[in-house]
Amino acid sequence: MLTGGSQNLHSSSFGPLGLGAYTLATSDAGAINEYRRMFAFEWARARTIQAPWRLPADLTWSMKAASPRASPSLCHR
Repeated sequence: MLTGGSQNLHSSSFGPLGLGAYTLATSDAGAINEYRRMFAFEWARARTIQAPWRLPADLTWSMKAASPRASPSLCHR
């Protein structure tokens, strides 16, 4: 299953003037394969990023595996 969208859990997202949030999910094999292809293309082009000055210097983004199926996790070492 592939999901994509935006979930805003801040208090400003609730009520009649709240921000819209959505998530779309699909089990369509063609859509999932196309997303994997696009993710792999963008991942191959990606560059290392540095944490902003206001965050600890040892705060890094890491991937458990360098593949389109991997999910990023924020690590503090």
